[in-house]
Amino acid sequence: RERGMRGWGVGTAQGLGLKAARRMRAAIKPRFPEAQLLGELIAYAGGWLDGAGFTGMMNYYFREAMLAWLAGDINHRQINLAMQDYYQACGHEGALSSWLMLSSHDTMRLRTAIPDIRLRQLAIAAQFTLPGIPLIYYGEENGMQGADDPDCRRPMVWEEDQWEAPMRDFVRRMIVLRGEHAALQHGTLVVLGDRQDSNALVFARHTDVPGEYVFVVINLSRKPFRETVFIPVPHVYSSVPLRDLMAPDRPPIKTGGGFVNLEAPVSGVAIY
Repeated sequence: RERGMRGWGVGTAQGLGLKAARRMRAAIKPRFPEAQLLGELIAYAGGWLDGAGFTGMMNYYFREAMLAWLAGDINHRQINLAMQDYYQACGHEGALSSWLMLSSHDTMRLRTAIPDIRLRQLAIAAQFTLPGIPLIYYGEENGMQGADDPDCRRPMVWEEDQWEAPMRDFVRRMIVLRGEHAALQHGTLVVLGDRQDSNALVFARHTDVPGEYVFVVINLSRKPFRETVFIPVPHVYSSVPLRDLMAPDRPPIKTGGGFVNLEAPVSGVAIY
C-alpha cells in the first residue's frame, strides 16, 4: 500500500481456479481490506465473482462484443444485451471492479482491428461510460498499431508527430467527463437500447442521489438517433432540461413523464 499498490492481478485465472482464489482473498482481505484481486479470463466471466474469491475480472467479453458490433457482425440488440449480461452476471460491485478491455498484450490493438477513428471513438466512449474500470493499453490513446501477439507488444511510440492527435484528445475528454460525474463512476446500469429500433447502444447510469444520472447514446447508425425512450430510473422528473455533454452548445432536450426524446449524431455519441 505504501508503494502505491491497489491489489493483485492473476493471469490465466482458469488455471488457478475458484478455490485457490478464495484462499488468496481470505489471506489478503484481513490485512488489506480495500485491496483488489483481479483475474484474467479471456471469456465470459459470469460465475467467477462469487463474493469470496476474485473481486473483479478482465472483461474481454466487453471487448469481443464491442468489436463484433462495430464490425457489423452482431446487431444492436445483441450489443445491448451483452452489456446487460456482464453487468448482471458480475453484480454491481464486481462489474465496477472489473477492467473494461479493448486491447491488451494478448490481443490485436484497437486501431489495427478497427481502422476507422469514428468507430474507435464509439468503443472508447462505451469503455468510459459503462460500469467498470476503463483500461487503456499503453499507446492506444495515441493510436498505436499492432496485429496479434507478439506484434501488439511493440515498444511505446514516443515521437509525438506519430501520434493520432484526435484520438488522444478524445480519450482525454472522456477521462475528464468520467471524473466529473459520479453516475459514470459508480452508478447503477439500466440498459435501454434493446427496446429501441436504432442501431445504437443506449443506457442510463444513476446513483441513489436524486439528480445524479446520465443517459448515454452510442450511435453506430449512419442516420441520426432520434427516439422516445422510456426510462425506468427513479428521480427522473418531467420537464428537466438536459444538455448533451459531448455538444454543450446544442439546445437542451427535456424529460417527459418517465421518458425522454434522446438524440445523437451519425456514428457519434451523446451523453446527457
